[in-house]
Amino acid sequence: LADLGEPFRIRSYLMYSVWGDFSPEDALVKGRPVDLRGNLVIVASSDVEEMIADALREFKSQTKIIEGLVKKRQERLINGRYLEVYMRYDPRPEMDLSPYKDAISEIDKGV
Repeated sequence: LADLGEPFRIRSYLMYSVWGDFSPEDALVKGRPVDLRGNLVIVASSDVEEMIADALREFKSQTKIIEGLVKKRQERLINGRYLEVYMRYDPRPEMDLSPYKDAISEIDKGV
């Protein structure tokens, strides 16, 4: 971060799954079908996808891995556009301690 200049406030937190799928936990908790594990999807034009592929190919030291990744990205094509699936998440959600306090109170009653 220091090498990039002045720090700035983070406005959102997103997870991105490069090779695999997300855990079904968020979908289960939020009541979504478990095959919709991401909770944010954007679509990009073919031009944007080509720019991404070109940028990835700049990692010359990892050509074999990158070519596999670029090829795998073709599976994202739908109706002439490319999907990007993300997971929005809160890295520091507020914790409701009431259930824990209730559980400890129940345990204490039994002592």
